[in-house]
Amino acid sequence: MALEIGTPTKEQRFVESVRYMVTTLAQVREDMPTIEEIWQDRQYATEITDQVLEDMRQDITAAQLVSGIVLFQQVVKLFNNEAVTQGDYGVTLSTLRTDK
Repeated sequence: MALEIGTPTKEQRFVESVRYMVTTLAQVREDMPTIEEIWQDRQYATEITDQVLEDMRQDITAAQLVSGIVLFQQVVKLFNNEAVTQGDYGVTLSTLRTDK
């Protein structure tokens, strides 16, 4: 059955959504070691304070930013088939995401 050119079907949109999300996860897996290295090398854990974030007009706290780093670390562990630490990562996602 050939697909017609035009409006994508719901199946096409679904497949594209799955592939987009998998690509996003792959990018996190690939980029996280660099992000973590920068985080450590530049001592951002101590440099980026609540006041710095407020000055940057970010609506998050330093603790919430650290939670984002921990989330990334756990995702990388998951992909490397390592034990992950249980946490309320859904809250971290909701707090740090910028699209909603």
